[in-house]
Amino acid sequence: MSSISASTVPAKAMIPVRRGSLAAFAATGLLVAMGAGLLLETSDHLVDPTAYGVSVAVAVVGWFSAALYWLVRRPGNRLGLFLLALAVAVAAVSLQGATQQQLRSIGVLANSVVFLLVFCVIFAFPEGRIASRLGWALLGALSLETLESYVPSLLFSPVVYGGAPLAGCNAACPANGFMIADRPTIADGFLRGDIWAYYLLAAFSAVFVYLIYRLATATRPRRRALLPVYVPALMATAPVVVHYGDLVGLLPAVDTSPRSMAGWLVTIGYSALPYGFLLSVVVSTFFAAAALKMIVSRLVESPSASQLRTALADALDDPSLELGFRLEQADGFVDSAGEPLTFLPPAGQSSAPVTRNGE
Repeated sequence: MSSISASTVPAKAMIPVRRGSLAAFAATGLLVAMGAGLLLETSDHLVDPTAYGVSVAVAVVGWFSAALYWLVRRPGNRLGLFLLALAVAVAAVSLQGATQQQLRSIGVLANSVVFLLVFCVIFAFPEGRIASRLGWALLGALSLETLESYVPSLLFSPVVYGGAPLAGCNAACPANGFMIADRPTIADGFLRGDIWAYYLLAAFSAVFVYLIYRLATATRPRRRALLPVYVPALMATAPVVVHYGDLVGLLPAVDTSPRSMAGWLVTIGYSALPYGFLLSVVVSTFFAAAALKMIVSRLVESPSASQLRTALADALDDPSLELGFRLEQADGFVDSAGEPLTFLPPAGQSSAPVTRNGE
């Protein structure tokens, strides 16, 4: 049986959220978002402080809301904790509006943390863990990009800038508080030029293809859950692919370079992404309610095992669903057709026990 948001996390990993703390959690997220936005908006060294402040505040509200909703609705899924960590990291980006050198440098460093956490939660969605080796390999490739792009400049450049399109800094930009030596050749990174551009083109293209592949091969219930998250993720990844494709000259010459628009499309995609995690749970909840109503309406009479399987598969929009019935005289299960059944589901599927009175 395919699962929309099943979790393989053991029961001891579940972190219940008390209802009394929800209001405090939500209020904290709202205050953090307002503070982050104001810190950027009142900065005198950012090129576009108002737009940057609004975008970060919207993102903080989105990630905090997504984290809260997942912690409440899916308490056994670690994704809620990852989303909370991402909300804190996005809030830390607002330190780029600070005039104190170390604080602003922490805000710049937070950009790289946000970048990796975003792809971590995308690859871990909806199970709460990165289940495929390919997902881990892609995350490793993106981590190399972060290490190559951020670490040298943070240690060997007198001034550092955030990676977001709105993070531009004017002449009043505070100096780099993490610099240990002014070494321009090291600050530019060890891998530059066409080789590095081709590497980044290959890495982001692989991420784009991987997301498309997961959508194309998912069952209908899983695809329904993936779409709210993967659409903004693809929207944020595609312009990066176009950017590096244009950079290495693989795109036909145009009057206006697509690089001028790529940053804004990436910003919009990343801003919409947290609300995709919210929408996914909402869609799954409404779908579960509709499925339950359909199941109840079709089980008025006592169905046979095969009829029960068909009713559940139709209601859950999952033709691959199978039921297992415990044998009373033997230690094992059979499916709705009476054939022996093993609870080792293939990739993309999961098994879940149905208990009654503890049995």
